[in-house]
Amino acid sequence: MAADGPLERDPATPASVAGLSKPAPGSTWSDLETTHLIDAYEEKWNSSKRGPLRAQQWEDVAVEVAGRCGLTRPSKSGTQCRHKIEKLRKRYRSERLRPVRSLWPFFERIDRMERGPLPISGRLPPPAPASSSSCSDFKPHLSNKRSVNGILGEAGLRGSARVSRNVRPRKRQVEEEDEEDDDEENEEEADEGSDVGRGGLTELAAELRRFGEGYVRMERKRIEMMREKEREWMEMESRRLEMVMEAQRGLVETIAGAFWKKAKNSDDL
Repeated sequence: MAADGPLERDPATPASVAGLSKPAPGSTWSDLETTHLIDAYEEKWNSSKRGPLRAQQWEDVAVEVAGRCGLTRPSKSGTQCRHKIEKLRKRYRSERLRPVRSLWPFFERIDRMERGPLPISGRLPPPAPASSSSCSDFKPHLSNKRSVNGILGEAGLRGSARVSRNVRPRKRQVEEEDEEDDDEENEEEADEGSDVGRGGLTELAAELRRFGEGYVRMERKRIEMMREKEREWMEMESRRLEMVMEAQRGLVETIAGAFWKKAKNSDDL
């Protein structure tokens, strides 16, 4: 008996000799089988330098697909694998002509297969390390620049020292005059500030006074309105009591009249 597991056979041995049944023609392809077919074909195609495969190579692709799917025997023949690859490529070419991005699930996979692996020449070379000669050329320029800057700096310091000695007395005089002017301006600003402060307090007091008077007027008006409402309520209450007493008086008179008529009728009998 044949052992279970991935199918392996001699390429020179035909399928009938190996005891394999021929796959049924026209059987459908599942997504898993299609994916394994693309992978197996790409490997075989690249190993043959991306040339057309022979019939025996297609049979090997069918065996590889069955092994990747966990089958003990191929479910598709080599011819069926070749026809499926041709259909996939035809669908890929039609999907590429669409104006929008293709939603076909195998588009990206077929596209990578058709483009092939990225050649080594297409990769970016690593950056070259800096040579010692360039560093040595840079150092003298840097040292010369520093020396020139030092000379210019020292000359500038000497010139500024001479100018500062000549300008210092005049500068001190100007500063003293500026200080006197600043003192006078500060005194004037203080006087103006005090006047402004007194004026602000006066306006604030006037505003508080107007606010207080307005509040008193509103409070008086509110009290008058409350008194008016209370007076109206008392008048309504007195009228209500008069109406109740009038109704009671009428009721008593009606009852008394009824009794008087009844007594009179009894006397007549």
